[in-house]
Amino acid sequence: MGPSRNFDWGDINGDGHTDFISSVADSFPNHTGGLWVQLGDGRRGFLSAGRLGDSGEGAVSLGEFNQDGRMDVARLTNGSEVDIYAGWGDGEFVYQQTLPMGVGPSGLTARDYNGDGRDDVAAPWSNWGETPYLSVRINETP
Repeated sequence: MGPSRNFDWGDINGDGHTDFISSVADSFPNHTGGLWVQLGDGRRGFLSAGRLGDSGEGAVSLGEFNQDGRMDVARLTNGSEVDIYAGWGDGEFVYQQTLPMGVGPSGLTARDYNGDGRDDVAAPWSNWGETPYLSVRINETP
C-alpha cells in the first residue's frame, strides 16, 4: 500500500476491533491505487482485507447508508461525485450508487445531519476564491 492521504476508522466487519479504509492514488507501474481495507486484529495490528477499485484517490468516509446494520463507505471521485459502496460486514464492499456533490469538493464526511437516524454525506467546496459552501446529500433510503 502506498502513502495514504484519505482514510477513516470504524468497525468495518463488526468484530469489535478498530479497522480502517484508505484511498490511495494510483501509482505507475504498480497500479496500487484504490480503496484499501485493513481489518484490526485486536492486538494493535492490521490485516489487509484487500483492495476495492483499481484507481483513484479521494476523500473517504465510513457510514451506514442502506440501513442493513453494516458499515458502508462513501468516496469522493472525479471532483464532483461521491460513490457509495455497500458493506457486506466482512471487510468487502460492492458499488451501490453515485451521488452528485457539486463542483470541486475538498473533503467528505458521513453523519446524520438531519436527525432521522440515517447517515448522510457532506462535502465542503469553494469555487476558486468565492464564498465556500457545504454540499449535503440527505439519505433518502427507505
